[in-house]
Amino acid sequence: MLRAGAARKERLLKRIFLAILLLMAATPALAAAPAVGMFGSFFPYWLISLFIGVVATIFIRVIFVVTKLDDIIPWRVLVYLSLTLAMTLLSSHLFFGR
Repeated sequence: MLRAGAARKERLLKRIFLAILLLMAATPALAAAPAVGMFGSFFPYWLISLFIGVVATIFIRVIFVVTKLDDIIPWRVLVYLSLTLAMTLLSSHLFFGR
């Protein structure tokens, strides 16, 4: 009994290891460097996405101030930090597919 259970466990571990290897090979991080060509040199795409996220958050904050929603937001720092992160990830996905 003990031997059959150990063999089954070993097969399961091998399958898990193979699945992890396949997932790692399928990630876009292995496909290309995280850079885009700009003005003749390579520039990290995440920095462009971060800039777009910050600008979008500032624009959304202006809308919140004009509509008086900014006054009722609890924990503004956390809300705007989360909004910046969301806008950064959204721009990264939409413009660069990563």
